[in-house]
Amino acid sequence: MSQSGAVRASKSILLAGLFVLMAGAGGAYLFLLRPQSEELLPKVQKEELSQAIQWATEYIQGATHEDGKFVYLRNLNLDVEPKSKYNILRHAGAMYALGMAETRRPDPRNRTVLKRSAEFLLSCCLDDTNSETSSMKGIWSDPQIEGAGKSGKLREAKLGGTGLGLVGLLSAEKFSNGFVKMEVARGLGEFLLFMQEPDGSFASKFDKVKGKNTQWHSLYYPGEAALGLIRLYEFDPNSRWFEGALKALDHLAQKREGRGMKVESDHWALIATAELLKISALHSTMVTAPQRERLVQHGVQIVRKMLAEQVLDHRKKSLLGGFAQDGATTPTATRLEGLISSLSFIPMDESLLRAQLLEAVDRGIAFLLRTQVKEGEMRGAIPRIMYIPTKRSHILRSQKDPKRTEVRIDYVQHALSAFIQYESILN
Repeated sequence: MSQSGAVRASKSILLAGLFVLMAGAGGAYLFLLRPQSEELLPKVQKEELSQAIQWATEYIQGATHEDGKFVYLRNLNLDVEPKSKYNILRHAGAMYALGMAETRRPDPRNRTVLKRSAEFLLSCCLDDTNSETSSMKGIWSDPQIEGAGKSGKLREAKLGGTGLGLVGLLSAEKFSNGFVKMEVARGLGEFLLFMQEPDGSFASKFDKVKGKNTQWHSLYYPGEAALGLIRLYEFDPNSRWFEGALKALDHLAQKREGRGMKVESDHWALIATAELLKISALHSTMVTAPQRERLVQHGVQIVRKMLAEQVLDHRKKSLLGGFAQDGATTPTATRLEGLISSLSFIPMDESLLRAQLLEAVDRGIAFLLRTQVKEGEMRGAIPRIMYIPTKRSHILRSQKDPKRTEVRIDYVQHALSAFIQYESILN
């Protein structure tokens, strides 16, 4: 059966008001299959989705300075002066989304912004990590660039920043052949492997004074590092890159095995797992059967946790379909990115889970579409918290909490990525 056929079959098994007991790793879970009301299963029109993708893409294109730095923070409330700060990891994430937009529909503006933002990343943040090993390079977070109370702190090469930096740079390379030098890409890969421990885990930060920081660990950095290594393997087919990514994801799977619903909602792990298993399908010997089973079950475990987080009952109907009770948009967008990615490896015989997943994605995308600004100079923006614009204007001039109307570049980036992924399964 084709994947599109399996999608239709998955949806066809849903029954109104049916409780189903599902057994899986870590225990059994009772799920309620909600009635297929218009409220819970809104129909997303392809035209509306295509327009939202265009607007979000144009927002990122327009939110770029001449030097390649993105307009990191804005606010729909014109009375609020955004703080002067930046985040290099999220800069790289915006490049990742623009690469997806360019793959979907070529646009010279995407390529211009990708090249410009890549040049900024290389000029501001690429540096050697060890004077004795000049071939090993990291993407450094510089307090002078990131600002906002970080003065006096040491420059740090972060695992996630280097992983996503590699993804962003290779997104630019895809459309500007020869832009990223092989030694630069390999140097970033060497740093990621240097940060990896024998068991597959990672140190999250590095500085030239103290070396590896093993005291603090990020939830998302391992998945971002794995994705960077996978993209590097596609660019430079050295098995070390693939093996590093596999070791990282297998470590996460073994670490979380048996934890059931207490697992973290790690969307980057789902995205990286999907890409790794697609590559391994072409090279079956690269992933053993036990490893593949662990990765798939780890994905199933995260998916079940995410599905349980969706807002299906709320006094504010506009918040239905999101993944945060307060209407926060990015927790929804990131979970949608992970859920849609997992469709490529969730087993076809998990028809009930796949059907629930597709329902959740339909609702989540409808929620995100409602949050997008649809007119004015900030058209395409995604605010921090869902809001319903007034009839007078799409811009709010008064708000008790100014952070609610904040627009950060990664809020738009994650929504754009989710929209593009969703369009691909609709098609």
